[in-house]
Amino acid sequence: MKNIGVRLYSIYFLLFFFWVQPTYSQNKPKPIVNATLEGHIIDASTKQPIEDVTVQLDAVTHSVKTDREGRFQFVTGQKLPFKVKLTHLNYKSLSLVIDKSPIVIELNPASKDLEEVVVTGVAQGTSRKKLSFALTKVDQELIGTVPALDASTSLRGKVAGLRIDQSGGNAGASVYLRGSKSVTGEIEPLIVVDGFVTALRLSDLNPNDIESIEVVKGAAASALYGTRGEGGVIQVLTKNGKKEGKLNISIDNELGYSSLLLLPPLSYQHHFKVNPDGSFLLVNGARVIDYKENGFSVNLHPYKDYVDNTKNLLGRTSYFTNSISAAASGEKYNIYLSAQNQHKGGVSPVVDADKRQNILFNLGYRVSPKITADLTTQYSFFNTPSSAVSSRSDGLLYSTLLVEPFIDLSEKNESGKYVYLPKGSNLSGQQWTNPFYRLSNEEYAYQTENLLLGGKLKYAITEHLSAEGALSLQTKQYNTEEYYPKGYQTIVPDVSLNNGNYALRTSKSTSKNGQLQLNYNRRTGNLDWGLTAKYVYEFAS
Repeated sequence: MKNIGVRLYSIYFLLFFFWVQPTYSQNKPKPIVNATLEGHIIDASTKQPIEDVTVQLDAVTHSVKTDREGRFQFVTGQKLPFKVKLTHLNYKSLSLVIDKSPIVIELNPASKDLEEVVVTGVAQGTSRKKLSFALTKVDQELIGTVPALDASTSLRGKVAGLRIDQSGGNAGASVYLRGSKSVTGEIEPLIVVDGFVTALRLSDLNPNDIESIEVVKGAAASALYGTRGEGGVIQVLTKNGKKEGKLNISIDNELGYSSLLLLPPLSYQHHFKVNPDGSFLLVNGARVIDYKENGFSVNLHPYKDYVDNTKNLLGRTSYFTNSISAAASGEKYNIYLSAQNQHKGGVSPVVDADKRQNILFNLGYRVSPKITADLTTQYSFFNTPSSAVSSRSDGLLYSTLLVEPFIDLSEKNESGKYVYLPKGSNLSGQQWTNPFYRLSNEEYAYQTENLLLGGKLKYAITEHLSAEGALSLQTKQYNTEEYYPKGYQTIVPDVSLNNGNYALRTSKSTSKNGQLQLNYNRRTGNLDWGLTAKYVYEFAS
């Protein structure tokens, strides 16, 4: 019985084995042959490669992006033809069927009104429609609408809530955003240049080098940059040559004049007694008021020798600007170099012209498909004699309005120098200083040097994860020289000035800024989301 049982068990096992094996062989999946789609995406008008184009295959969950050369590679189990959708913030979306590989695809630029890309406060370029805070962007076309001597005046009338305060003379204007105040007064906005936090002012920048300007106001600025942004944030993006392709050299020369449009009304009459020839009637060397018979009203007489000091001394002045720039880009690099020389005529013929020189150098280089590096260098030199013009009682405008129009402030002596007290000064009964005497006898120099060095390194770790490091150094040096020659005259004796005086003052400031940033960006359905971790280091002295 035992032998029979064993044999039956053996037979059942063999039958089961032969029955199972064919079934397994019939259900085994067939191997899948992967297909590779390679392409090159370029601008339809410039034929330049387009970076960061999203390539999405139909019925596939993941996507790829083009590199700096505009190239992409997609590995899939599908066979040709492929249905593909291409999207980019600056270009019109395109859906097409691809039946060959490799392939070259051209994209047309999108309307600026539809998709305006910004970079302030976000980890990467983002459509302004998708921002969670208010931002104003001024592009190059608006900046160049009206020629401006510096970037501070290029925003005039282009940003709501922005006030430009130019106190006088040739000094660069101060820019304030509405609502940015403290107990000590208004707060100037933080100036960020190409992502580098600086201590610069807009008046330090050459408007010809600017690609666009982005302005963030209110709590959003503080949230992005902390207490540094309590006065708002203005980010200036300079040109980098990415869109140029072959070498492009631009030369720009501007010549213009500035003059007073509205002159304050002046008095043409006085209330002193006159001689038959119209000159002042002097009694003991002083003028006498000409009262009417009622004893309190006065008779008015025209000035015999009338001088319009305001018109003559604050007249038209000239300015000119010479600029040259060179830009180029290739498969692995983009470069922009510019230089500017500016001459702004003094606020008066007695004041020398303000001069400024700017140099900007931007370089971008693609080390590998995943690593890019950017370098920026900016240098500016200012010599501003107009800083010697006072806004107090010894200033030009105040004096021209205070002094009676029979006194000619532009009177000169035999040697051709302005006199300390012009003719008739003793009759005015007031003590004042002729500002033209001071400005023509005093020697002075006000020089400022700014240097900004910055570098960035970006590494695309994966399709969605990237790391970025940045480091910047800014130095500012201000030198003031003032020399009063021996014999210099003053209303009240001043030994330090009358016997000659030389003063030299120098100040220097240095600021360092570094940051490390890790970005994770992803698209889930119609939702774009991302995470950013940032470490910031700052030092100022």
